[in-house]
Amino acid sequence: MAFLRRCCCCVNLRVGGIMMGVMTLILSISSLVPMTLLLIYRLFFARVITHLVQEVSQSDDDSATDRSFRFWEIIKEASNGKDENFPPEDNQQVQWLAMAMLIFFIASLIVLIIYAICSGLLIYGVYKAKKWFLLPWIVCTIALLVAYFIGMCMSLYLVGIQVISVLLFFIALIEIAIAVYLWLCMVSLFQILGSPNWQNRQDWELKPRFSNGYDGVSTNED
Repeated sequence: MAFLRRCCCCVNLRVGGIMMGVMTLILSISSLVPMTLLLIYRLFFARVITHLVQEVSQSDDDSATDRSFRFWEIIKEASNGKDENFPPEDNQQVQWLAMAMLIFFIASLIVLIIYAICSGLLIYGVYKAKKWFLLPWIVCTIALLVAYFIGMCMSLYLVGIQVISVLLFFIALIEIAIAVYLWLCMVSLFQILGSPNWQNRQDWELKPRFSNGYDGVSTNED
C-alpha cells in the first residue's frame, strides 16, 4: 500500500517523480562549483571557523546579543578579506580542520556526482516505469538527509546557542521535513510500480490533473 497518491497535492506521482529528478539533477550539478571553491580555499575557511569557535567559546558570559554581534563581525571581516586577527595557517587547530575539510569536500564532490547519476536514473525509471531505477535515488536521498541533520547538529554544537545558529537550525529542520515528504512520494511511486495492474491506474498518465483533451503518453513498450 503506497503512502501517498499525489505529489504536492496537485500532480500525480509520475509527473512529480520526473520533476524531482530534474530538480535534484540541477541541484547536484550546480553544487559542484561552490563545493570546488570551498575545497580550493579550505585553508582560509579553516582559519575563519577556528577563529569563530575561539571567539564564541571565550564569550560564555556575554549576552546572546553580544555573541550574535561578534559572530557577524567575524563574518564581515572574513568577507572583506581582513584576516589579520585570524589564527595563522600553521596553527595546529587550523591544520587539523583544513585536513578534515579536504576529506569532507572531496567526499562531497564524489557524492554530488553520484547523486547526479541517481537523479538521471530516477528520471529514466519514472518515465519508463522501471521501479528498480528509482531505488538508488531513494537510498541516496535518505542517506544525505541523515548526514545533513547530523551536520546541522554538529554545527549548532560548535558555534553554540545563538539567535542566528538556532534560526538556521530550525530552517534546516523545515527543509528536512519538506525533503522527507518528497522522499515519501518517491517511495510511494516505487511501491505502486511494484503492485499488480499498475498500468491501469488513471493517475499514471503524463498529463495535467484537470486536462480533458489530452490522452497522455502510452506506457506500453514495443
